[in-house]
Amino acid sequence: MKRFLVFLLAFFLNVPVFSQVPAEEPVDQNLGESFKTINDSTFVLRNGLTVILSKNTSKVISVELSINNLPHSDFQIAGIDAVTDNLLNAKGDNYSAETKEGLVEVNLGINKSNFTSLTSKFTDHFEWFANVLVSPKFSENQLQAEKSQLISSISNTTDNPLDIVNRVGKTLSYGPEHPYGELSTIKTLDAITLQDVIIHYQRFAVPKNASLHIKGDLSINFLKNLLLNTFSNWTASNSLNSTVAETVNPQYTQLNFIQNDSIEYSRIQFLNTTDLSKESVDYPESLVALKLLNTLLSNESYETQAFLEILPLASRAIVNVSTASKQTPEVIMDVLDIIKTIRTQQIDDSRLKKIISELKEAYPNVDFSEVDANTVRLASVLHFKVNQMRIVIMADGYKFYERLKDIKLKGKTVPVKFYNTRAERVEDIKFERKLPEGVTIETVFENYLNAIGGIEKVIKINSLTIKAKAVINETRLNLEIKKSVDNNYMSQVLVGGNTLSKLVITEDSSYIWSGGQKKSIGSSELNALRYKSHPFLELLPEYSKLLRIETLNERDVLVVAFSDVSEEYYDFKTGLKTQSVVFDKDSGEKIITSYRNYSNVEGILYPSEISQKIGDATLFFEVTEIKVNPTFKPSEFE
Repeated sequence: MKRFLVFLLAFFLNVPVFSQVPAEEPVDQNLGESFKTINDSTFVLRNGLTVILSKNTSKVISVELSINNLPHSDFQIAGIDAVTDNLLNAKGDNYSAETKEGLVEVNLGINKSNFTSLTSKFTDHFEWFANVLVSPKFSENQLQAEKSQLISSISNTTDNPLDIVNRVGKTLSYGPEHPYGELSTIKTLDAITLQDVIIHYQRFAVPKNASLHIKGDLSINFLKNLLLNTFSNWTASNSLNSTVAETVNPQYTQLNFIQNDSIEYSRIQFLNTTDLSKESVDYPESLVALKLLNTLLSNESYETQAFLEILPLASRAIVNVSTASKQTPEVIMDVLDIIKTIRTQQIDDSRLKKIISELKEAYPNVDFSEVDANTVRLASVLHFKVNQMRIVIMADGYKFYERLKDIKLKGKTVPVKFYNTRAERVEDIKFERKLPEGVTIETVFENYLNAIGGIEKVIKINSLTIKAKAVINETRLNLEIKKSVDNNYMSQVLVGGNTLSKLVITEDSSYIWSGGQKKSIGSSELNALRYKSHPFLELLPEYSKLLRIETLNERDVLVVAFSDVSEEYYDFKTGLKTQSVVFDKDSGEKIITSYRNYSNVEGILYPSEISQKIGDATLFFEVTEIKVNPTFKPSEFE
């Protein structure tokens, strides 16, 4: 946890500053025995602490202490690192409050600590800094206070989508028993004792694994004398061997889904573990590949950030994405395609030179001299494993899940697994939204009938004729539909006056004519289709069932079944019918009829545009004629 204390430096910069640090210190006769010199700016204390001095002429001195421990699951108690950091930072806060003058920034932790001080106050601040880290004194009262704060923090961030995706992503990457993947809970935090913290600090605050980097206007002899009085008595504990299992990426890329029906934007994390460290021979190439990836992602219409998380034994490549829920499947494919690009295509020379120039400013100690287009591509292949990724998604799946199941890599569908917010596997989710309170089949039909003109007008209509036309490849098609309350129905598609297909339903005889062949309709199929004969089936609620609410073309619709092979869709806000679906239960094939652009005919609204999709083919019909209450002859339904 970082807590910064930033103070106005203007006052100090406008008055004379007399440094406590002399330009050069006499050489102490014990210095040679106490330090092992690596080079002019680097030396090692007898206890193993590595010290690096970067001289400059700034009026401030910055100090950073890093302890590079390997992960240890045997001794790790979930949340104890955070508790220890909070206890150390509490000491930093107290000290800073007492001596604000000259202390610009301070942050303390078991893995990394730092402070920045005015040169005139540096010695006092450094002695305090060393005393806290070498001989910390933790109290029971402070422990309870810091545990309470962390427990409260967990409670407050439970519903934060980004926090949840990060948490689940870590656990899936490393496993719940791994120190990087274990989850802090209220229960685990509450169980931590003062003795746990003391033992934990003794085991992991190890000078042999630590490096102290100091930047400022100091002489090296002055610094060595200061270190003898501060860090030389830090116990030279032996580092512990790593006991954690090797992390393994999935055999194939997988989608890990967390359902949340209360968020508008999807949070997506693409991640894989990889063997990468700052000492890796391809570390410079990896930085270039990362920069290139971020450059390509920045051109997209969604928020992204790619980064490399460098950790001992188990680094990760990560891409975070925030996008509108409805475009989640498409965004996932976009990001995967961009990652494929950096793996398969070499970067052009001009872009490579520009990226390296920018990276040299951000990473002055990294050597980019051996980097070329081919080594960048090889690093991309090695560290961005597009075919072995875990893709963690937290979103409202109702809006896109059917399309999510169509995502494919190398021709194979990417599997979807479901998890809760604690990274625990759960059963596959059925994406069925709860119907709004008060919505029934009666209210759906009442809203529809009111929307088209009112039930008083509708009940006066006993028969209808609807004619429409369509043009496909310069061929004109005519659609004709006849309905009556006497259970007579006929629809046919004609080409040049000749019948292409025909469906007839009567009390006595029903059949389908297609391709020159006539096929009788069985009794079970007939019962499923008989409702079609009525001009307004919404007057027959006893033959229907309200199924669900879902999103269709970005609008909420209520879905009603009139049989087990047909569904009707009604717009939740307008009440108008938008779609009809008839499907074959055995083959799964569907005929989808859509209705648009309602217009008034004798006081009733009818759709003036009808489209029908059968397989991959779609016909668009323009309604040309609607007759209300025509008189039919029996021969019209033969």
